[in-house]
Amino acid sequence: MFDIASNLLLLAWCVDATNQFKLKFHHVLLNDALEINDIVKNKYTKNHYEINLNITVDPFMYNGILMNLKSDLDLHQTSCETFEHILVLVTNQKNITIGCTTYMSHFFQSPLHLSFLLPPYQTLVEFISLTFTPLRFSCSEYHPFLKQCPNNPKSCIPKHLFCDGIDNCGLNGDEQNCYYVADDIPLEVSIINNIPLNAHFVFYGFVFLIIIITIIFIIVTIYYIRRKFFAKQKQGYSRGIFGKRKRRQTSSEPEETVALLTLGLKGFFPQAVPNHVENISDSLTKMTTKNTGGNYQNIKQIKK
Repeated sequence: MFDIASNLLLLAWCVDATNQFKLKFHHVLLNDALEINDIVKNKYTKNHYEINLNITVDPFMYNGILMNLKSDLDLHQTSCETFEHILVLVTNQKNITIGCTTYMSHFFQSPLHLSFLLPPYQTLVEFISLTFTPLRFSCSEYHPFLKQCPNNPKSCIPKHLFCDGIDNCGLNGDEQNCYYVADDIPLEVSIINNIPLNAHFVFYGFVFLIIIITIIFIIVTIYYIRRKFFAKQKQGYSRGIFGKRKRRQTSSEPEETVALLTLGLKGFFPQAVPNHVENISDSLTKMTTKNTGGNYQNIKQIKK
């Protein structure tokens, strides 16, 4: 809550008379919200009969002053008309009566000259809420210390006045969607819930996850390619120059060829083959029969 003592002493006290029933001018440079209850309860003003405020704002920062009035007085028509003559706010633009008013939001240009009788407000301070807030028209959404009112984006007030329990934008626009931490919530839970979500950390984490997935995919792909390559080598196949597959020749294939050639020559030229060649041929025939039975039968058919 705004400390009226420090705010009122921002400039100087201007005293026109020493009598407590005479007027005293309080010059206030409004950079924060000012509540009438702070003025009524302040020790510097409690002995005064009438209060006169000269409220100004920084013209390079704000355009004027927004007053929000709320009254919880439950009065009948005749009773509120009686209070109309007592609960009066005298301003440089208009006189505002509070007796029959339940809610009001009004904009004033700077400077605002405000006068009112102090004793009635001291008596009804618990039922009347009156707030003055510096207001600026049209501010950026990314302003460092100003924020747009949700119910009126053209009006901007200081950011720290949002969700402070006080109506500053009018119609409690700055008190909407506020999440207040209850006193019975454990401290550690409150700290965890109040940790801000940094967008940079989320982005870096997402990039790191993509890199890890890519590395795993490359490793798995290389593993399966190597596994397939070694499996083909174990099967004894190789790829030729023109892309045709052929079976690798084993060490027994030349011997089988010699045996088959010998048998063929013996069939056509039985006298031309010597005996020692026949012996070699017989030994090779036994070995050939085990490996290439089909070829040997074909040669017999040719011999017949």
